[in-house]
Amino acid sequence: MEGYLLGYIIGFVYVFALIFGIGLLQKLLRFDLELSRKLIHTFLGFTWVILYKFFAGNWQIVVIPIAFIIVNALSYKFKLFKMIEREDDNHCGTVYFAIAMTILMFCTLLWPETMPMSGIAVFCLTFGDGFAAIIGSKVKKKIHILPHKTLAGTIACFIFSVIGIFVCRIFIPFEINLWKFLLIGLVSAAAELVGKGLDNFSVTFGVYAVSILLL
Repeated sequence: MEGYLLGYIIGFVYVFALIFGIGLLQKLLRFDLELSRKLIHTFLGFTWVILYKFFAGNWQIVVIPIAFIIVNALSYKFKLFKMIEREDDNHCGTVYFAIAMTILMFCTLLWPETMPMSGIAVFCLTFGDGFAAIIGSKVKKKIHILPHKTLAGTIACFIFSVIGIFVCRIFIPFEINLWKFLLIGLVSAAAELVGKGLDNFSVTFGVYAVSILLL
């Protein structure tokens, strides 16, 4: 019980410290809100490490993600955390992110042997999608693949998804060769082309499924 309690404390403290820490940096350094959103999105990937270390194989692995469905839904409706909400559209990507994490953790309860694949999915989503938006928005000469997706962003998604897999291996080692790294990265980049926040689902479960097939 003490271990689970510590997991809850670390999990909630980490997420709120990340949100308010990035929010404070955004005000001090005066970078745009979209960058603060994506930095938070990227570093949220490490919540998977907390869930894995403290709750793997236990039903409580879904408690923190479910809690953040509620928190994110309230934030989306009432703009509680402006540093994680977009002002220029009406999709609730932050809520979708928490829902995707919750479903993914349920999957690891049903199939515990897929825990490494869930980590790959989370880090591809947070690193790949996060840096796709950051880099895609900073490139001046944009080549659009879709109305809201650029070639630079898609390439960045591929590269940082591969980096995300390397990061995941630090915490839960697994055997994987180079061509599988690259194939998972390509799947992540292709799945990220889905818009309106639904890439939280397409990347998460596309990568999860392919990782299961490959690993």
